[in-house]
Amino acid sequence: MQETKLAPEVKAALTRSLIVLNQYDGGMRKQDATHAICEALDGTILSAGRTYRDLESKFDFFTQATREDGTVLWRKFYGPLRSGGDALYRAGHLSEQYWRNDIAEAICVDGHGNCFVTGPSTLDTRDAAIRAFRDYGAAVVSYNAAGALRWATKIPDFNQPRCIVAGPNGKILVLGVGGYRRRSIGGNPLLIYALNASDGKIARTLNLGVDRHAVAIRVLPDGNIRAIVLDGRMYDFPDHAYRHSPMKRIPGSWLSLTLTPDLKVIEKIRFDAHDQHVRKRGAIAQDGTAVTIESYPDETDRLSCWRDGKQLWQHRFPLPQPDNPRRHQRCDSPISISAGTVFVALGDGPGGINGAEQSAINRFDLVTGQPLPDLLTPIYPKGTPHWVPEVIYATPTRVLVGGESYIGDAWVGVMPIPPTSP
Repeated sequence: MQETKLAPEVKAALTRSLIVLNQYDGGMRKQDATHAICEALDGTILSAGRTYRDLESKFDFFTQATREDGTVLWRKFYGPLRSGGDALYRAGHLSEQYWRNDIAEAICVDGHGNCFVTGPSTLDTRDAAIRAFRDYGAAVVSYNAAGALRWATKIPDFNQPRCIVAGPNGKILVLGVGGYRRRSIGGNPLLIYALNASDGKIARTLNLGVDRHAVAIRVLPDGNIRAIVLDGRMYDFPDHAYRHSPMKRIPGSWLSLTLTPDLKVIEKIRFDAHDQHVRKRGAIAQDGTAVTIESYPDETDRLSCWRDGKQLWQHRFPLPQPDNPRRHQRCDSPISISAGTVFVALGDGPGGINGAEQSAINRFDLVTGQPLPDLLTPIYPKGTPHWVPEVIYATPTRVLVGGESYIGDAWVGVMPIPPTSP
């Protein structure tokens, strides 16, 4: 692990808003990033993402547990060797024609402190002679509270897992899109896997239809499961391994699905059935209310709140400014909901990644849509490391944030939520 030194004035500014608990550099190509974050019942911060540790391993899962004071309790990696492909690489037969990627995209924790991480786990090559070794799949990995590996499960031909949640009846639910080999059935299917939390064995699989994209999943207080999906051409989304890929316009509409604990669909509600929006992110509140973010043809980005298929409110963000090309990218901004408040993280800097940079977390009242005071990071001087939140997890008292720093480090931080005025 390599540490990045910060100027004293930058450290002082960080203590007033964004507190960067720690950062990690895999030591190779500066492509490490935090893609998912959550909090255990004891306050431990659990995060996962990708790390590029050496040319042979390419990307590996990167999972760590952090205390509130920034102490790293444990840090684990997952990137199993494949039979054949890795041996050929070591022998020099593949060189840059071969790559293996294990990239954590989602994380959750159960009531016992066990964490569960999922993401694509793929092997690919441009070498026609060994294409039999190609493998498009997903991995689900579980660690206990002390960081010991409990189990690791590989799900073949399931290369776009996006959401994971600790479900009812001792199950872990993984929602995502099937891989390329499934196109023969008419399109890429949206799948939900139920795995035993105890041993990682697949207990059940449900196909939710083709050409749909996973956005959010949550267990409701009554034990049922609510999922928000995009019903449209999901394969135009940019690769999540490279978060700054250009946006693509995708037709379709939002679809809310309610499932029983044994994965039987009992309700489908379609809403906002227009085909001119870019739909990217969403979140589900404890009562099942959905919050989504879309980009419209007029280049405005809008945050919308839905219940039972009806729009409760919508907030329109300003048009992009000529001197600030990052402002219009809220469409890909992560969303989290806690204690009746909606949190949206975005980069809002005046000068792009090479100039001064400031990030913000917008806040809105979940019921009324009324904007609340933003949580702001400091403005970083040109040339200093800075942090743009790429993933957030809100609690009643703080927002956990993470992402990839300006210099390519994976980082985890905290933004305290100031108390409201009486």
